[in-house]
Amino acid sequence: MNRETLKSIILVILIAFSLVLTVALWSYQPASETLEEGGSTADNKLEGLGTEEDLSDLLIPELVVYHENDGHFTFPEPNGKTSFNDQFKKWSLSNFDTTPGEIDLNTIEKGVEVIFPTSLPLKVIKDLFTVNNNVILDNFNKNFERVFLVQNEERSSSTYELWFVQAGSQGDEVTLKASVNASAGDRALKAFEDRNDLTEIVRLADEMPAVDAANIGANHIYLPKDDIFVPQVVLQTTAVPVTPLQNDLFPSPSSTIFYEAGEGIKRTKTNDRRLDQKKDDRLMEFLFLTTKSINESGMTEYDLLTKSVQDINSHLGWTNEFRIESLSTGLDELKYRMYFNEFPVMEDEATQGFAQISMTYEDSDIQSYDRPLIKFVRTPYETDSMAELQSVDDVITQIQNSNTYDFNSIKNIGIRYTLEEQTNNLAYNLIPEWYIETESESWAPLFKEEPMPNGEAAP
Repeated sequence: MNRETLKSIILVILIAFSLVLTVALWSYQPASETLEEGGSTADNKLEGLGTEEDLSDLLIPELVVYHENDGHFTFPEPNGKTSFNDQFKKWSLSNFDTTPGEIDLNTIEKGVEVIFPTSLPLKVIKDLFTVNNNVILDNFNKNFERVFLVQNEERSSSTYELWFVQAGSQGDEVTLKASVNASAGDRALKAFEDRNDLTEIVRLADEMPAVDAANIGANHIYLPKDDIFVPQVVLQTTAVPVTPLQNDLFPSPSSTIFYEAGEGIKRTKTNDRRLDQKKDDRLMEFLFLTTKSINESGMTEYDLLTKSVQDINSHLGWTNEFRIESLSTGLDELKYRMYFNEFPVMEDEATQGFAQISMTYEDSDIQSYDRPLIKFVRTPYETDSMAELQSVDDVITQIQNSNTYDFNSIKNIGIRYTLEEQTNNLAYNLIPEWYIETESESWAPLFKEEPMPNGEAAP
């Protein structure tokens, strides 16, 4: 083979190799992609899917109880409580007493008790009511979980007071008293005049066997006296796009990459932020990867509430009806729970995270943000069926026969929905159940199978 032929062969090989490289470059798909900077960053709102909310819209009482002598009553339908809450928020407060001292709530012969889902800072009063002196509340660092409307007998029968009450290890503490004008108090009590419009409820402590009930949560737990029927509901979902959330949570799209992280997780990431899409893109978990100094001062409970509302409002993130469930300044975290038909919605293992928004903060910045990427709507072609729940006697018997619960550890009992996914993955069921909250365990189904010593379920 002469030199020219060899050179020709080498040239052909080089050309062929070049063509192969060119095709490979054209068809190459990188393992990670960079989000484009520019037009997409304006798309940071869940238009048509979510809303903005005021703080007061998220601090809704879970129960309104009318007390008269030894009787306890409430509204049988959600509309009654909603109407009362709308009236409640229009009250104007004055004459604040920040040192009311001890008050025996058992002496109340006639009044209205408004119970909230969790302990709240007194500063939210200015969001719930009309207040003529914000300075008092700004400098007052106490909490409340219940509010009593009572007549002030020391002045006149037409004067009313609000007592803001916080339960503690030593009993109930009235942390603040305020005056309400007579017309507002009269309208509130008038809503309870007709017993035919109310349903009678019983206090758990009064239905319990003879035990020392002085220091247990059963004093503040009320259960329906009559047969209990709650609708079962079928829901379908609409996908919540993740792009507006990415654009709101990642300030520099040009430095953001996207890739598959395994186990079905889609990950958006920068050097200091990470957003994971899980459970077939139905759940989002956002994490700020860089922690700040442990010496940073924590946020107040009121700061946590207002900042979280502001941050979720920034992308219209209230895609269903949510209400506050818990908040903790020790961990700078809070949780909002989804509600349907005025009942909280809980999850089972398969739907965990689909009915709550959880956030933690550090130095006023989001540290973590977990939320559903689906919006629940009622299925138009389904009609609700009514489920009959266990009676109060059944509830007490279940607690007595359980190896798990001690009366002294009970914090709350109530009816809640459990969100269950149908086997076809096309819809979800809301199943009403009794739930219990104790000192050692968050909300859990009361009537659940308990394991036997050999690992089998109890009958």
